[in-house]
Amino acid sequence: MKRIIAAGLLLAPLCQVGCASLFTGTSQKVVIETEPEGATTIVIGSSLGSLLVAASKASTIAQKIFDILDPVLSPETRELLRKIDINELIAFLVMKAKLDHIPPEAVETAKEVVTVLEKLPINIVEKVMDMLGVQDFGVAPLKVELKKGKAVAVIAWAKGHKARVEVIDLRFNFVVLLNIFNLFLGVPIDIITGAWFNLEDKVKIRLRKRE
Repeated sequence: MKRIIAAGLLLAPLCQVGCASLFTGTSQKVVIETEPEGATTIVIGSSLGSLLVAASKASTIAQKIFDILDPVLSPETRELLRKIDINELIAFLVMKAKLDHIPPEAVETAKEVVTVLEKLPINIVEKVMDMLGVQDFGVAPLKVELKKGKAVAVIAWAKGHKARVEVIDLRFNFVVLLNIFNLFLGVPIDIITGAWFNLEDKVKIRLRKRE
């Protein structure tokens, strides 16, 4: 009887928290590398991020961005920005938001576009950032800590190269199966916290040179 009580006391905490959440945590470190090194790297954690990978969905995100930008654009500048690749547009907007300017190498790539973006009110740019759910920004190689449970998109851009978006995929966390010891009562908790899936530990994005 004493053994049963002791086992119950040991397992009690597992009934209040999921095994995956308890043993592996709800976030993890991910290393993002690019080829070439030193590319501007943007981590987008919202549900919109993974949609950027699908060409059919990217137009939906572009429309959401222009819904925010359009009120402060002239017809000419609106047409100009709509011609640019959506991934590059996001990269330039993030640079504007995080650095309060767009680096010279971007000017060499798209001078007219950069001139327009530099004049955008910062509060408008920040609305776009909030909508996209930008989680991190830096120069690759970049180590970031991300919340588990949903795929995360990464946009990379470098001088002389085309911007590219990549998804940090999810992998089933087999530690979830330890919930057998609490009659699987911890599974819903692991699902809520996102711990039932891990992210890839490392992602490498290879950029294509401009033709």
